[in-house]
Amino acid sequence: MAIAAVIDEALEQRSKALFGNRHMLRVAQEIAQRADRFTVQDLARATTVPYSSTHRVVTQLATAGLVHPTPGDPDPSHRWYTRAAHRFWDAAQELCVTDKPQSKRPKKARKESDGA
Repeated sequence: MAIAAVIDEALEQRSKALFGNRHMLRVAQEIAQRADRFTVQDLARATTVPYSSTHRVVTQLATAGLVHPTPGDPDPSHRWYTRAAHRFWDAAQELCVTDKPQSKRPKKARKESDGA
């Protein structure tokens, strides 16, 4: 298995555990890196997350007030969004850092013997 696939899997698991959606962190990371407005289609292409899943994430972020539709969309077939200023974007980028794949179970601490 390629390292990138393992890291992607770890990121998806972290995203699912934190947000109940395995694509939230990947989409949020892409939004956090953008200075300009964006469409759902832009994000889906950049992240390789399916359009329907990307749309669901953007809708959740809009409901939370973290992204806003822009007024006067130039193309009526695509809604444009901007990122709201919020600490969430820095946190999302930090959460996307995966040093190494996490094991499925935490290791149990060994009991120390009395040496008797």
